[in-house]
Amino acid sequence: MLLSHLYKNTALFAVAAFIIMGVGLSSNQNANVPAEASAAADTITINYNSAVFPGNGTATPFKVAPSGSSILYGFSSLYIGESGTSMTMLSNNNSAKQGKLFNTTSLDKNYAKLLTITVVQTGTARSLTGCFGTTVEPTGNTSAKTAASTITWDVSASSYTYFKIYNPNTTLTKIANVTSITITFYPILSSIAVTTSPTKTIFDIGETYANTGMVVTATYEDTKTAAATGYTTDYDSHTFTSSDLGTQTVTISYTELGVTKTTTYSITVRYPALQSIRTSYTSAVGVDQFAINDEFESVPVYATWSSGSDSLVTSSTTFTIGGTTYTPGVTALSTAGAFTVTASYTDTNNSITKTTTYTIYVFALSSIAITAYPAKSVIGGTDFGLNETFSSSGLTITETFSYSGKTDITQIKTNGFSLSSPNMLTLGEQTVTVTFSAGGVTKTATYLIKVSNATVYSVTDQQQSDSFAAYVLAINTCGATNADVLEMVNEYGYMTIGAKEIFNTLTNRIGNDWSTGTGAKDRYDYLLYLHPNYFQGAANDGSAEALIENSILPAVLILSAIAMMAMSVKFIYSRKRKEN
Repeated sequence: MLLSHLYKNTALFAVAAFIIMGVGLSSNQNANVPAEASAAADTITINYNSAVFPGNGTATPFKVAPSGSSILYGFSSLYIGESGTSMTMLSNNNSAKQGKLFNTTSLDKNYAKLLTITVVQTGTARSLTGCFGTTVEPTGNTSAKTAASTITWDVSASSYTYFKIYNPNTTLTKIANVTSITITFYPILSSIAVTTSPTKTIFDIGETYANTGMVVTATYEDTKTAAATGYTTDYDSHTFTSSDLGTQTVTISYTELGVTKTTTYSITVRYPALQSIRTSYTSAVGVDQFAINDEFESVPVYATWSSGSDSLVTSSTTFTIGGTTYTPGVTALSTAGAFTVTASYTDTNNSITKTTTYTIYVFALSSIAITAYPAKSVIGGTDFGLNETFSSSGLTITETFSYSGKTDITQIKTNGFSLSSPNMLTLGEQTVTVTFSAGGVTKTATYLIKVSNATVYSVTDQQQSDSFAAYVLAINTCGATNADVLEMVNEYGYMTIGAKEIFNTLTNRIGNDWSTGTGAKDRYDYLLYLHPNYFQGAANDGSAEALIENSILPAVLILSAIAMMAMSVKFIYSRKRKEN
């Protein structure tokens, strides 16, 4: 602002100035605290001895105000003494001396805030009054100073931008001879710039903006510079999302004493970049230990990103063994042994693929055992009926798988194995073989079932007779027990009358000598003979007729008669001996 306006009918001396107005901002650490000033205070001094302050120069503006103003301010009633040794401040009544201006162009200074004004007098010191404010010609806010060779007004605690100093005396005899006037002020902020880039200019989605390490330098109209410590950015506390992808411009704002300046710099926002992947698991069955033919299962796979975060990526990971892809929960492990699994994950946003490996162990089949028997089994206690459909309902087996140095894996199964097919038209006990194969290894286990005539299913008399005949012929006459014979008799009793009639014809003995026959009926009669305790039971079951018809009973009677005859002979012989 140019100083050239005359204050007529005012005090002996006045100087005025003002500040550039602006919008206050703060640093990103203190967003609501305006910065006072980063630069050091500046100073201008007006004195008689200055080469730019000629004692009797022409009236030329003296500028002590912000640029761009159309109002000129200057000294009113400031007189350079005839002796040329001092600036003489006359009273405001000395109209003859008013309007005297001096060429001070090189003292052109702009300021943002007044700090101190110091007046140095020579000769007889006079009292002076300062008036301060924020308008062109301030009123109020006066501060009277008693006479002294050096008088200073410190207004740094306020935000004054205009001042005037005058001699309150109204008589010409109270002249103050001033040798210098010194004004101390904060310079006006001119611009800001990033002079040291922040350590981080690339951000991943999900990260929060930071500008650690960035140095912003403020430049002032007096060409001085200082570090700006109270700036803000339009990305402060911002967390980046996919909408921020790409190159972004960060605007930095800095305000000092009402003046705001901005500058910018660029950052890049990207998807987090894949750094590595790793597995994380505890060794266990179903994790890295499997029975042969089990389905492959994955282990947890974690990705580490450029943002420093980890994420679970198992579902998007590909697992291969020997170059073959194994799909978790689908692909069966058909070979026993130890295998290296390669886990591979691709960051599709950045076309980055990372891999890691781990080892799994596939156990070989070592044995099987029946751990629950069907109800219809010898151990289960229930017989099948003749020609009943075979069923293994209730059968449970335990399969054991082994790998050297590790605890066996056991699996309980109710299916997945094969069974031999018993002949349901064959009476008596039969062995059922359970077979399970895995990885080229086959293991078996057996259990017994029993087929009985007690119940029959769609069987003709002929079939029932044939089944019973085969059953009888299978009994070893030398090794048969009483229980075997009793069971045989009971099975005979279960047959229909028609079946019994057919069975009773199965003889080829000669006459009544059952020992000469090889038919099933011959074997049946012979077993009854060997176990006479069951004869009555057999007769009660309807087989007595057959025994009589086939002369077994007469043979028994004959043997009994022979025994009685022998006893008689012995009795007679003994009696004759006594008589002699």
